[in-house]
Parts: sequence; structure tokens; C-alpha cells
Amino acid sequence: LFKADLMEEGSFDVAIAGCEGVFHTASPVNFNVTDPQKWYIISKSLAEEAACKFCKSNDIDMVSMNPGIVIGAMLQPTLNETVALILNLINGAETYPNVAFPWVHIKDVAEAHIRAFEIPSAHGRCCLVESVVHHSEIVKLLHKHYPT
Repeated sequence: LFKADLMEEGSFDVAIAGCEGVFHTASPVNFNVTDPQKWYIISKSLAEEAACKFCKSNDIDMVSMNPGIVIGAMLQPTLNETVALILNLINGAETYPNVAFPWVHIKDVAEAHIRAFEIPSAHGRCCLVESVVHHSEIVKLLHKHYPT
């Protein structure tokens, strides 16, 4: 594992020098943005498009993984946005979004990345989703396991 600043150009150069494969899995996420333009979603699409273009022009094989909301054990000691959503519900948030999200476990995401690297025929885009669950179902599940 290698730590680098996502916002600093060239910060990954040393980490990937001489590598046969690279798993770039990080992206800064902030669900608290009130901008109606959905910049996070747009940034993900533009980044994937730029990566595909770069790889194609440099004869680099690329498989793009597009996971839903990833749940499971965390590497970092700090609270991430995904866990913050669930923690807010556990802590008694009075409202929740009227939306359903695609969910996937981190172990499934890791396995998909490894398979994409090890299987030569892997290519294109992979959507990684185990299930789609409405926030109301998450609230019911949390209430069952963490009654107040």
C-alpha cells in the first residue's frame, strides 16, 4: 500500500514505477455538498473518461471498476462519508434521504480488482453492486440491531 495526495499531480509516480499493475481505488467523497450540479458524480465520470483516453493513447490495458457504496472494514482510522451516513442513522437522525443506494462489500470489490488484473481477457467497465437498498430498509435494520 502507498499513501499519496490525490490532489497533487505526480504524487503517485514513485509508487507505480516498475509495477505490472496498479489498483487506484481512492477518491475524495463529500456527501454534504449542497451544490445541485452533482460535481462528485461528474468528477468520477470525467476522471474515468480521462483515464481511458490516457491508457488508450499509451497502450495501457485498463479495467474500470464502478462500485456502489462500499461497506466493510476500513483502512483509515478516521470516519469516512459512507460510514458517517450510517452512523448518523444510528445516532438518531430524524430524517433520511428518500433514495435507494447500490451497496457492495469491500471484500467483493477487492476480489473484483484482483480478478480484473489476473484474467487477461478482462476489459471495459465493471459495475460492482451486491444489492440496492432504500434508506428506510437501512433504518429498519439498524433499529433491529441498535434499538434506542
